[in-house]
Formats: sequence, structure tokens, C-alpha cells
Amino acid sequence: MTALSSAYTSLTGLIAFSRALDIIGDNVANLNTVGFKATDLTFESLPPPEGSQNDSRPAAESEMPGGGAVVTGTQRRFTPGELRETGTATHVAVSGDGFFVLSDGDRYLYTRNGQFQLDKDGNLQDASGKRNVQALVNGVLQDIVIDSDKTNPASATKTVEFSGILSLNQASTGTGANAVQRFTLDSVKVFDVSGVQQTLKMEFTRTPSGGINIWTVSVKDSAGLELLAANNKEIRFDGAGNPTTDFSTLKFKVKNSEGVESEVTLDFKRANSFSSIDISSLAVSKSDGYALGRLSSFSFDEKGKVTLQFSNGQKEDGQRLALATFSDPQLLDTSDGGLFIAPEGTEYRLGLADEDGFGSIRPRSLELANVELAREFADILILQRGFQASSQVLNVTSKMIEDIYNSVSGRG
Repeated sequence: MTALSSAYTSLTGLIAFSRALDIIGDNVANLNTVGFKATDLTFESLPPPEGSQNDSRPAAESEMPGGGAVVTGTQRRFTPGELRETGTATHVAVSGDGFFVLSDGDRYLYTRNGQFQLDKDGNLQDASGKRNVQALVNGVLQDIVIDSDKTNPASATKTVEFSGILSLNQASTGTGANAVQRFTLDSVKVFDVSGVQQTLKMEFTRTPSGGINIWTVSVKDSAGLELLAANNKEIRFDGAGNPTTDFSTLKFKVKNSEGVESEVTLDFKRANSFSSIDISSLAVSKSDGYALGRLSSFSFDEKGKVTLQFSNGQKEDGQRLALATFSDPQLLDTSDGGLFIAPEGTEYRLGLADEDGFGSIRPRSLELANVELAREFADILILQRGFQASSQVLNVTSKMIEDIYNSVSGRG
């Protein structure tokens, strides 16, 4: 090896180490970039420079060292980053395999950064606001839209269920054959077909002198109008205090402001009537029906499904986040914003979270960068030593060349 070739070799080392330091600098700079994947640099040994082989010497002596090192490329570390909860409804992270799918209108892009937000039209977008997050519906990608003006239609009450006890020791008025036990529920609420809540008053009466466990029921609206028909007013209990099959429900109708009727069933199958307590405890245990609801909040579940919550307490299922996996993620090209682009012909699969090998979704969380500072600092130390050593070789080579020049020119 000549002095010039050693200078060239040491220079290739300086260039390679400088490039590697650039990569480490980029990794460290993106320590707080959500979903960032760190990069590793790959090196390769260069062959001896052409013409440096001395064929006149024996083979063992004529073997020349290589021509230094060169950077051959980079590789992304697609190991997962730490998942951290943020509490923000639009933030999601993938636990396991899969990339979120984004669309800028012309192409699809892929990311592990689930730092999403809603625009004024309800489109779920990436943090830059330039790309729409995709859902997978029947195998087709489509934008995820959460309409803030969405409503949940009203539903009329169909059944009101009761539980508790109608006490046989309930205080009565009157004496003898005129004695009457009464128990009143003042605020039984039902919804008409328009979703308007109506408050009803219910009264239960029994004549204890008769010795029969039969209670007559009255249901009146806010205007005092009786809603139960005369032949549909009794609930009966057997000797054990359990409701009898034929007398355990009552039916009536309520009208909305336009006179449209809806039928309500009063269900006493879970009620009892006996003398274990002195005061009746009968109460509404369950009632369906609800008013018109407006969207109040939304959330993602572990399957990436959007759940919409409404002001009337109802929920609706929305779209599900699309995920993509690639046979070789190293083939992905990088784009701005830490996004990835799949070159034409890249093998990939689209799917849904928690199915067919795809990872699950961590709601209200983000995946942090997978940069390991300890590893980066260790690499910096190695690069620093390599750079110093290559620089020293270059200095020595330069001194040798200077000495040769001086000796030839007679200035040694």
C-alpha cells in the first residue's frame, strides 16, 4: 500500500463515520417524535484500489489490504416504541403489528403515529391536518368521519319494570270493611313517540278485609287523566307473595302533542307482596325509551371501532380503523412527517385490529419513538474513536508524504 492509498483509505473512514454521526444525530433529535422509527447505517468494505496489486511478488506478499469503508445504506428499526396514555379521544396506538393508513387524496401513506385530530367537518386526520385517517369497511378503504351534528332518534317507552314489595302491612285508612291500603308512586317517567318525557302518578290500593292479595292500580297523566282501562287495573299475588301469570302486567297508551299514541306495558313479574316489612318498597327498576340525543363524545375500543355516545345515554358503533402490514417493512420509502410510502409492487395486507394477526388498538394512547439513548450514546463513543483513529492515520500519512517530498527535493 502506498502513502496515497492509505490516505484515501483513512478518508473513506472519516466520511463513513461522519455519515453515521448524521444518522445518530437524526435519531436523537427525534427522541420525542411520536411513532418515529430509529435508523441504523450499514457499512461495507471497499476492494483495493485498481493498480495497487503487485503481481511480481509472491501471492502471500502481493495480497493488498482493502480500500477502506463505504456506507451502503440504512435500515429502519421497526421495533415497537413505548405506549403512553394521553387521555385524548383522538389518540390511538397499535400494540403489535400494523400501520395506520392515511390518504392525501392521491395516494396512501402509512404510519405508527396515532396523534390524530378532527377537522371542522369531522374528518379524522393526522397531526398535520393534510391526510385523512382510513377505515376499512367491507374490504374497502374510506375516510373516518365523526359528525358532531349527528343525532340519535327518540324512542318511545315500551316497558316499565318494577321490583320491590307491596306490603300487606301497609298503613290503611278507614276500619273494618271500609279499610283501604294505599301506596303511591308520584314520578314514574315515560317517553312518548316524540321523545318527550311524561311524568305519571301511580296509586296502588287494596282492601285488606277481603283477605285476598289483589291490588288495584291507577295510572294518571299530568292532567289527572286515568290511562288504564277499567278491565285492566288489577295485579294479583299468590299465597307465597309472587305475582300470578295472568295478572302481572298492565297496558295503557300515552299520546304525544300531536295525538300519536304509543303503548306502554307495566311489568310486575319481579315484584312481591307479603308482610315481611311494614312499608311498601315497590319502585321502578328498569324503563326503556329515551329522548332525542345529540353526539356528546366518542371513543375507540381495542378493535379500533369508533363508539359514539349521545346525550340520551345511547351508543352507536361507527367505523373501524384500517391497519396494514408488509412482508418486508424495510422496502418502505420514507416521506415527510415520519410517514412511509409503499413502492409499487410491495406486498401488503389490509385488515382490522385484533384480527388475522393484526395488533390491537390502545385507545387514548400514543406510541413513542423507539430511540434508545443508551444505544445511541454507545454508538457515538465508538464512532468518535473510529473518527479519531482515521484522522490520525490521515495525519501520519500526510507527514510521510511530506517527508518523501522533502527528501526528493533535497530539503530533508
